Amino acid sequence: SDFSKVKEYMNKSYNENLKENGYWLNILDNKYFYGEDMHTEYLNTLNNITRADIQNFVGEFLNQGNLKTIIMIPNTTE
Repeated sequence: SDFSKVKEYMNKSYNENLKENGYWLNILDNKYFYGEDMHTEYLNTLNNITRADIQNFVGEFLNQGNLKTIIMIPNTTE
């Protein structure tokens, strides 16, 4: 399925990123400035996330009541 392929790609990218200085700089930056550990539980989180988790997140995100519709109409010169 597409969901499995995305998870597989993210897992592969993670393993490749472990070899890059930029990845570690970002990890250290997030830990130092925001107190967030974006590394330790990444694979565990990635491997345990389900389609239902994504669907629930999107449902909550879209139902926050802060969606606006903007219609742009071009100026017409007559």
